[in-house]
Amino acid sequence: WLKMKAVTQELQRLFASLRYTKQQAVSTRKFVQLLPAPWSPGTQQDSSEFAKYLLDCIWETIQSSSNLAHYGTVLEKGGSNSKTYNDAITFSFDESHKIDPFFGGLQRNNIKCSRCGYVSCKLEGFTELALSITPEQKNSGGDDAHELCTTKMIEDHFGVECLDGENQYLCSQCNIKVDAQRYTEIVNPPKHLIICFKRFSWNYQTQKRNKKNDWVNCPLSLQIPIVSDGHAGGDRTQITYVLYATVIHSGRSAEFGHYYTIGRHVKNAVKAYNKDADNDSGVWYMFNDRLTSVSNYAKLCNVSHIYKNDVPYLLFYKRIDEENEEDGHANVNDMNMVKKEIMKDNDSNLMPVQPENVSENSKDMDEWEKKVQEIDDDHEKQIEQLLAKKPNTN
Repeated sequence: WLKMKAVTQELQRLFASLRYTKQQAVSTRKFVQLLPAPWSPGTQQDSSEFAKYLLDCIWETIQSSSNLAHYGTVLEKGGSNSKTYNDAITFSFDESHKIDPFFGGLQRNNIKCSRCGYVSCKLEGFTELALSITPEQKNSGGDDAHELCTTKMIEDHFGVECLDGENQYLCSQCNIKVDAQRYTEIVNPPKHLIICFKRFSWNYQTQKRNKKNDWVNCPLSLQIPIVSDGHAGGDRTQITYVLYATVIHSGRSAEFGHYYTIGRHVKNAVKAYNKDADNDSGVWYMFNDRLTSVSNYAKLCNVSHIYKNDVPYLLFYKRIDEENEEDGHANVNDMNMVKKEIMKDNDSNLMPVQPENVSENSKDMDEWEKKVQEIDDDHEKQIEQLLAKKPNTN
């Protein structure tokens, strides 16, 4: 847990440096050094697996802090008022199924016996929808007929799978193997939905991983089905999500490559959707290592057309059916108070400008990181002193 906390704190420091200083980029060397195996530098890693690890670190740190009650309150105030949704929230906070209230959701995996009708259910937390890629999921026609359709992938993901033949199910009620139907339902939709395309598969002949470079569309909004009546296989309703970021994998192979992101501020995404569901307004950016440049939704849609090995891997969506979300604003206000006090002497407290056109292991870079660390240590002391003096608002 202490390692997770250290990773989370260093991540917080990185974002604080980006937000509160004039640096064009920040060094992630210390952050990488804190990561445990298998996240060792210099090797190709899966961004989906790393995202789940990082979210686990953040959530574990939150659970261990005094702010857990606040996050629980935020979760209970948001979203649907249906019995199923509220029951899922209560369940998610028991000892065995605590879920991240921002990126975590709760799903129910069902298997229905075709002989007696008994339904075996298992509740499970999730932080992403992993969608399979098949040729049948291509769009039916038009200019985008060569693209795979994300909506069809979602329909397949929540569709019914028949278990028969050698895959028959052993029913606990009938006590024999029977034909059955397997399907998944969402009972607690996450505030932030991560979609992962299953692009990497294992080739048993070559004993290597392969990458599927199929083009996939990135719809501005999605309709995700959730259970609305509390019963397995019962009535479903639709939850709307709006796109705000995409992680793209560049490269022909699963063994090497490069990740970069095209995205926009989540609040701008929601605001644009509320104004017009087909509106992609708001400034989009491309985040590519040290380089950040202005982009747009059209470039995101066309990136695979221009660079055939650059394909969407992760999509980030925000649920838009909530009103008056708090989303940790109290904590943000605390940080703003601390930042305002620390940055009184703005020029003297700003981080030194990172040297350009030098290698990561150069003497200049080492000196720069040393200065940054000295300022960080001093700021941490100031933060502790300020928080100790913070008035009690309870």
